[in-house]
Amino acid sequence: MMINILNLLFAAFAVGAGYNISPVPNVIFKKPGNRWTSSEHKQSYFGLAVHLKESALYVGAPKATTFSRRYNTFNDSGVVYECGVLSSSCEVYSQLEDRNFVADALMSGQYFGATLDGLTENDALVACTPRLIVGSNRHAATGACYTTVNGSIYNQQQALKYRKNTMMVDSAMEGFAVHVFRNHRKELGGILTGMPGFNLTGSVFIYDDNLEDGILLNSWQLEENGYFGYSVATVVVENKTIHVVGAPRSGKVYVFEAKKVHRKMAQMSVHTILTSDKFGDYYGYSLCTEDINGDGLMDVMVGVPFSSRDGVSENGAVYVYINHGLNAQGMTALELRHILMSEYQGSGQFGYSITSVGDLNRDNYNDIAVGSPFEGTGAVYIFHGSARGLVPKHSQVLRFVNHNTVQPNMQPMFGASISKAADIDGNGFGDIAVGAPTAEVVHLFRTYPLIRPNFRITFSKEFISIENATVQSEYESAIEDEVSIVVCHSYEYVYYPKDRQHYYFRIVLHLDYPFRRAKINNESSYEAIEQISQNVSCFILDVSIRASFRHLTKPVKAVLYYEIVNQNTSSLEFCDKCAIQEMKSERIAQNETNLVFKPNCAKDVCLTDLKLHGHFLNFESPFELNSSRTMELQYNISNEGESGYGTLLEIKFARNISIVKAMAFCEIGTDNLSCLINNGQALQRGKVITVNVTLNATELDGTELDFEARLFSDGNETFNEDNLIQSSISLVRHSSVSIV
Repeated sequence: MMINILNLLFAAFAVGAGYNISPVPNVIFKKPGNRWTSSEHKQSYFGLAVHLKESALYVGAPKATTFSRRYNTFNDSGVVYECGVLSSSCEVYSQLEDRNFVADALMSGQYFGATLDGLTENDALVACTPRLIVGSNRHAATGACYTTVNGSIYNQQQALKYRKNTMMVDSAMEGFAVHVFRNHRKELGGILTGMPGFNLTGSVFIYDDNLEDGILLNSWQLEENGYFGYSVATVVVENKTIHVVGAPRSGKVYVFEAKKVHRKMAQMSVHTILTSDKFGDYYGYSLCTEDINGDGLMDVMVGVPFSSRDGVSENGAVYVYINHGLNAQGMTALELRHILMSEYQGSGQFGYSITSVGDLNRDNYNDIAVGSPFEGTGAVYIFHGSARGLVPKHSQVLRFVNHNTVQPNMQPMFGASISKAADIDGNGFGDIAVGAPTAEVVHLFRTYPLIRPNFRITFSKEFISIENATVQSEYESAIEDEVSIVVCHSYEYVYYPKDRQHYYFRIVLHLDYPFRRAKINNESSYEAIEQISQNVSCFILDVSIRASFRHLTKPVKAVLYYEIVNQNTSSLEFCDKCAIQEMKSERIAQNETNLVFKPNCAKDVCLTDLKLHGHFLNFESPFELNSSRTMELQYNISNEGESGYGTLLEIKFARNISIVKAMAFCEIGTDNLSCLINNGQALQRGKVITVNVTLNATELDGTELDFEARLFSDGNETFNEDNLIQSSISLVRHSSVSIV
């Protein structure tokens, strides 16, 4: 019964249904068509890369066809769009459209906009074209990136510059991965571009804050075809910039410092190499670095989208490493803390993308979003940070919403790209964009502010005195009393929003489950809708108490459950006046208080000194079978200490035996007898209670009858030795045969 009631309770309250990100997209962006881009191209991969700022959303469409104002038509050249954050309109980002085109470059098939990155609080934006081809070799993708800062464009084209002297960069694909990193002052520190095709091993270029003079990392010692540079990230430890680079084909992630050996070259000073224990799972396919436990050090998340639980499906996983700073040898110490997985049984490729989304719920810990683009139509999981790292259970899952944007059987790849969070509406909470590139759409999810409800319930009395006992009948006693419960409520904003509001909460008060000794209007629960504000308000409920002496050790518990209601947070239109209730854990919000029963003793628990004496009345041991139809036992219970409440005599037999007769205050079981002495009321000092028990002796057989009698009470017993009597009666049969 308890399980059923709790299930109903949890079903009534929306536990784990979501958190403060809107469960549906509030803006849906579609690939536009204008005088510079073609809307007829069926597959532009609009949304393969996304970057959100407070003022605009930038979307990469690497296979979009461009009609240049200065050149001809370029198929699959790629476009970066700039979209209004509170509308669904997008235009070609003109600043990058006017980027410096490379002479002798094959403009078609560049995949411009395949990767994007930047900082959310300023206009720094990097867009890369990893398949930029220069020269006569039309199969050599050198790649390049372009950065806009304060209206100026900077070119990251070191691979192109190196091509003049070496062919090792012909298939480098600079910009296949890109990461804008901060320095120890948390300012723009530079850009890291990945080149997984460089010289067979892969490599990276490191651009400092001048943004154009890149340093090549010497990677010749690495494994061939490991795709080093497939994913890139950085952490800062004790003012040192530590680079984190994935080589998923070799299943490794390298954590290292770049030590300059001359002006254009750096050596890798490896701190540690992270690996998985499974071959071919593409460990290091994606990377994310963020401080998730609030210690000031950026931790490392590694995506493993091809990880399999059954050896067949590509379920995916994310490895979470906690950064403990530099060890005694000056190396970054990373500890594997969690391996995150989704519950999806198919090939969802969880971990395909990982992004830091900042502190979504304003609990001072940064949160992480993980993409699983092949889980159905795609999914994005939100994981909250905590003092121990990421909470292993996701707080929310975002799903693709098809508003006539894709065909029924199309896989939209929702979650292939996830933006960093940016507060586009000024409510103090970061919003995120999620790309669905094969559906040619981007979903923008806004985040609702949080309110922290403060509920407090108290009883009008600190305790109920047991001396208020009322005898109801000869064999039943109970305590009756009247008390009140005071319920007070208010709320505070987790982050102060624009306008103060009144919110409605549904409250459910459960009294004394499962004993049901407390009632409000003859009911053991109370439910109401209450309007709460930032000012404290209280109301009073009258409670009737009726308790048997059998249950005095258990306090009367009152538990108040509450949840915010009437919040229209599941519609496409964002509700500016709505808020989400802050949740501190996965459990439903509750507050509770207890009312205890207090005896008339020196302390809250009486110090008793119970005595138990037993006698055989109509037989002796050994007992001759069939000599009597019954066996009569007698026990005397006394107390030489403080009052004993709820005193219980329990007699247990080693075998099933019929009890013919017992006292009215006793309960007969199959092989035991329980007697509530003095009906549970106080057993005073010097008082003696006698308990007689009659057994059916006609069913006895065997050689022995073993049983024990033991005393219990709600008090602290002085000596337990004289509360137990163990008995063993020998059974014999009478013989009528004479031996001559």
